[in-house]
Amino acid sequence: MVVMELVRTAYMRRFKCSGSRCPDTCCKNWSINIDRETYEKYVALEDPEFKDRIDTYVAPLPDESSDEAVFGVIGLKKDRYCPFLSSERTCAMQNRHGPDYLSNACVMYPRIINYVNGRVEQSGDVSCPIMAELALGNSGGIDFVEDDVDVERGERNLFFSVIDFDEAGFNEEMVDFVSDLRTRSFEIILDHEHSMEGRLTLLGMLYSDLQEKLEGRNVAELRAVMESDRVLPEAGGDVVSDIGGQLKMLQTLVRAFRGDEGCRYIEYERCYARVLAGIGGEDGGFDVERYKASYDEYYEPFMGVLGYLLENYVLNDMFRCLMPLQGLVSGNIMVDYYKLLLRYALIRVHLVGVAGADGGLTKKSIVNAIHLIVRSLETNRVYAERVDELIGEKGHENAFLSLILLTP
Repeated sequence: MVVMELVRTAYMRRFKCSGSRCPDTCCKNWSINIDRETYEKYVALEDPEFKDRIDTYVAPLPDESSDEAVFGVIGLKKDRYCPFLSSERTCAMQNRHGPDYLSNACVMYPRIINYVNGRVEQSGDVSCPIMAELALGNSGGIDFVEDDVDVERGERNLFFSVIDFDEAGFNEEMVDFVSDLRTRSFEIILDHEHSMEGRLTLLGMLYSDLQEKLEGRNVAELRAVMESDRVLPEAGGDVVSDIGGQLKMLQTLVRAFRGDEGCRYIEYERCYARVLAGIGGEDGGFDVERYKASYDEYYEPFMGVLGYLLENYVLNDMFRCLMPLQGLVSGNIMVDYYKLLLRYALIRVHLVGVAGADGGLTKKSIVNAIHLIVRSLETNRVYAERVDELIGEKGHENAFLSLILLTP
């Protein structure tokens, strides 16, 4: 056991799982990954109360797709609930055998814990409704606090992501640059001189310029790019008027995680019904004129007051996903950036629809919509594949960024 530096979002100090009182439950609608140690405990368990459920629902993953951290899976019952969820909406396995029989995924969710070059970082996943309220709801923004934590260095199964700059081949100068770039990225998102779309555009311009210089890892050149000034492009051109193209792209992504017959996540479907009530067209998609009207009349005025909710979402997402660190290590900082943009655009189109249906927005309606959307996307394989295809097809085009962030 070693003492390591812990940096976390301040709201994590206040988080406490509400258990059976949760307005939602993390024990439904998605299969639950289990680590090897937990899997072996389950298959060795002779308790007759759980034996049939373990035999029916607990299975190892194929060898080529498993590791120590994600070795098996707990399947769901026909009602889409975890087979170990009790009638009191608590974990029957934990109730009977204690917390040592929880998988790493169940122990950690909705906490996101990353290992970054000798430091532990902790934030929250807003797919949890309680975490969404804490992470998004502070009008003063997201603060970060430092602490110390005891961590077993060899036990990396609890880490969502692991980044080691030595393993990545970064020298001391590169490590300093990476830290400064992360700080600069957050500063751009917190610059209230521009709209959120403007801030995300400036961030994309910076990352795009850096991508061209990234392969050589010439720190002097990378710093020069980072420190250079950028000006938002003036409105105009064909892409700026293509709201219809943007909505078609977003409708394709919605269809990816909803499927042809709708999502099995009932709470999300109720939200989506309100979206269509606000901006839906006769063909079941998004109507351009209704979208523009709702954006101008309801969404934009309300977001002038409640815009901090989306700012908090973007900053929290960047911190938990280690932007741009993951991309600097992999050699492509644009992929995670585009994934963030698409999540942001999906959230925005849902909020415009809800605003149109309700005649405005409230803090509660925004937080609830973001929670439901993120929860629906979190582990959806079809959505992830479609996003990868879209980035692969369009990510090299300058117009792609403009299309995603386009506003009426």
